[in-house]
Amino acid sequence: MHTLFPGNDAQIEINDAMIAEYYQKIDQYTKKYKEQIIAFCTDLYAYDHYKHYPSEIQADVMTTFKTERNYNMVVSQSKCDSQFNSEYFKQFIEDSHQLIIPRKLIKKQNINSQYKSLIDSIDEDKAQQTLLFQQYFTQRTASDTIYLDLGAGKGYLSSFLAFDCNQKIVSIEASEKHAISLAKRIYSLTQRNQLYSPIFQYIKDDKITIEPAQHANLKLATAFVDTTTDPDVLLHNAFTLKDFVRAQLSKSMEQEHRKHSQIQGKIGISTSQLQQFQQTTNKYTVLGLHACGDLSVTCLRLLSLPNVRSVFTVPCCYPHLTDNSFPLFQPTHQIINNLKTDSNLTTVKLGLPKQLLNYACTGFDEPVENARETVFKFHQRAILEKCRLRNKQTVEKRAFKPGSGREWIQKCVQEEGESISMNEIKQIEEKCEEFKWAMNAHLIFRQISGQVLESMILVDRLLWMRAQKYNAQIDWCMGGQSGRGFVLWATKE
Repeated sequence: MHTLFPGNDAQIEINDAMIAEYYQKIDQYTKKYKEQIIAFCTDLYAYDHYKHYPSEIQADVMTTFKTERNYNMVVSQSKCDSQFNSEYFKQFIEDSHQLIIPRKLIKKQNINSQYKSLIDSIDEDKAQQTLLFQQYFTQRTASDTIYLDLGAGKGYLSSFLAFDCNQKIVSIEASEKHAISLAKRIYSLTQRNQLYSPIFQYIKDDKITIEPAQHANLKLATAFVDTTTDPDVLLHNAFTLKDFVRAQLSKSMEQEHRKHSQIQGKIGISTSQLQQFQQTTNKYTVLGLHACGDLSVTCLRLLSLPNVRSVFTVPCCYPHLTDNSFPLFQPTHQIINNLKTDSNLTTVKLGLPKQLLNYACTGFDEPVENARETVFKFHQRAILEKCRLRNKQTVEKRAFKPGSGREWIQKCVQEEGESISMNEIKQIEEKCEEFKWAMNAHLIFRQISGQVLESMILVDRLLWMRAQKYNAQIDWCMGGQSGRGFVLWATKE
């Protein structure tokens, strides 16, 4: 089975020798550039942090930020031309390019007006991503499959498949809060659009006994799914949109909401509590569009169930990964060991800084103007922190507004029981200006190494699935329409 693989612009058939070569290269890469990739994460505002970057790259770093073309060439394409002089800089770009799965732009699709669910209360990017994902997996699945939409969110994909594509789907949310929000949105959709009025009338009028096909296509489930889940049992226990409306499941789950958690709100019932019944001959396809953290791996693990035919997942939110889901393939563990921090750096989850997983989840095609704005914020934050840290070892991080001015900084310091003159603030500003180029360097290194890290996460899952004798591939799906443009597709042999 052909697949995208680091360093290749098109799908190829990989073999053991290529896999061994890849791990050899990334082993060397993480050892060689570890300091440049990691150190700035934990020492962002130190006066001497520029020491992590060879001084010879300063001119090339500043050249990169001069024009859109330069920035795009270096960060998005991982290439250098003759105007770059530093051999170290050129080598970093070249070494990175060999370990990155190149990104391919996918053209925007024409969203037909008959697709009411994609033009009603949904932003254009979400609509494009939903349509592109649907076009991808429907070309590769049998017509009789039942889809399981894990982490269904607002239900954009589920409602589109059920109402506009006439596909059977179970929309699954582990969070009761999100499941309620999902059902409310879909119900509102039937109220507003004439195309879906038969669904709305069926829900509201008990005299209508013939269920519209679109309504029958969609089932909703609030449950935590894992490899012990039987999709047949899940389908049997799922409720319809009419069930939801009649039961008035409108209770708030805000008190259970956990900010920045991959489970937001009270967790639904365990699938072991579901009513059991005799199995059917149904065949299922698991979908995970922008599957957060471990959820993408959960999707892949469900392929072990006998009645699951295939899995399609677009992973995202890598910082939410736990060590149960990354790394999965044994050789990747050695690479993570290379990135474990030493005594001078702070360790976070997985033995490597969480910031690195954030890097893997960056938008890698942002314009240079956005990058300049990011560096400006780094610089402003550095000034504030240096003013606060003059007589202290540590301070709690506080919110700030870039460009607030010296008066605001002076007030912040005074609120913490210290005093600082305008002249002292000016001196700190001048000192921070001296190493501003290193902040530019940091942004370049994290944007490029982030692509290396995302590629490694994808390869780790690809090879783990293949080791279990599944057909698996990495492919382009929605590049340019989403920061996470890759899809992992796996089927049984």
